[in-house]
Amino acid sequence: MFQTRRTLYLLAVPGLLLLAWKGIRFQASAAPPGVSDPTFHDFNGVCNLPAPEVVRQLGLGWTRADFQWGTVEPEKGKWVWDKTDQLVATAHADSMEILPVLDYTAPWAEAVKGQQTGPPEHVQDWEDYVDHVVARYSHPPFSLRYFQIWNEPTREAGFWRGATNRDFIDTIYLPAAKIVRRYNARVVFSGWPHSNSLAELDGLLSDHDAWRSTDILDVHYFGGSAWQHLYDYWLAAGKCSGIWQTEIGFTDNADYLPNTYLRALEWALGSGWRDPDQYKVFWYANWGAGKDALKCLSTTVQGKIVLTTNGQRLAAMNDALGGGALASFTQFQTTPSLPSTLDESKATALGFKVGDSRTVVALLLNKVGYQSYSSISVHASLGFRPKRVEVVTASGQRRALDAVYTSRGVQVTVPLKNMQDECTNCAWIVAYVEFEAS
Repeated sequence: MFQTRRTLYLLAVPGLLLLAWKGIRFQASAAPPGVSDPTFHDFNGVCNLPAPEVVRQLGLGWTRADFQWGTVEPEKGKWVWDKTDQLVATAHADSMEILPVLDYTAPWAEAVKGQQTGPPEHVQDWEDYVDHVVARYSHPPFSLRYFQIWNEPTREAGFWRGATNRDFIDTIYLPAAKIVRRYNARVVFSGWPHSNSLAELDGLLSDHDAWRSTDILDVHYFGGSAWQHLYDYWLAAGKCSGIWQTEIGFTDNADYLPNTYLRALEWALGSGWRDPDQYKVFWYANWGAGKDALKCLSTTVQGKIVLTTNGQRLAAMNDALGGGALASFTQFQTTPSLPSTLDESKATALGFKVGDSRTVVALLLNKVGYQSYSSISVHASLGFRPKRVEVVTASGQRRALDAVYTSRGVQVTVPLKNMQDECTNCAWIVAYVEFEAS
């Protein structure tokens, strides 16, 4: 599905990449892993290259794109780099890092003709393709650090046509991972799809100790419980170093993005997140049209790229949580009490510190459970007297709040009535209570 939707975007916005390419120079990629505190920019990615104005509005730090074998080596031994060079250059020019997906068998190399998602006739040809791509893009001027091997590699998802799902590990994954590691780059697993269980993924990684060749676990369209499962099974034991969801979303449910992102982000900060590249999400997809438009972050209206409802919610989140190093904030209480949880069915309050001057308490309240409440109170021990206290809605509307100061901190009352009416089709109220020091 990734390949098909991406092609739709490129065809529907002709010339966008070419225009972005003109007159730019390659820029150095982001700092190496583990050298800075994580930010919302580090966490926040998208599939398909967005327009520059969308990158800024949404606070996007990463993009993901196919570096398909048949594109860079259309004939055996003939290498064509124009398109993939352009992808990297455009991402870097917009201050994004790019995750290349090394995927699909070139037509000339197919074991079974017409099966691009099947294994190659000769594994050595696959290894040669991987070696050329990683050798080129892991060095200056590109300096990419991460490479994803294949996409959704299961028969059930339709992107692997080997005899069994286990064949993928021996035929495709381990040979490629060995090459990626040889260039001191990091291996991102293949985007494990929701069509298959996490238990099966655990088994595949254990088979032939494939986890030893894996830096980043990558799954697609899983709920909040997947973060904890993968952390407990693989990260806590030091076997792998990060968890990404390189496809998430693709839904027109306006509740989904804030309900999913905020919980995952707060959970990551509470799990000892230190390496900026340890946790990421990539919304699928940046741009869409027709029946898919509202499932994406942006679309085109009268020739202009505009944000969808999903995009507006991500923009509001970036406005609240972007612009500084992130840390967990727990010195607050709400009335009624709202514990932190990854369970998307339960109301919660989640605390964040953003840089040195902003503290945010995000409220996620299911309307059915809170329809009788006219307000929620938040009491926070900030260590400073805020100059500004505001509540921001899911769509980015702001409203000043009156604050009451005590020796223990500051208390505000958040009215819920207007927020319940803001999105009549939404089942959840989303609000960001911002305390700004300056």
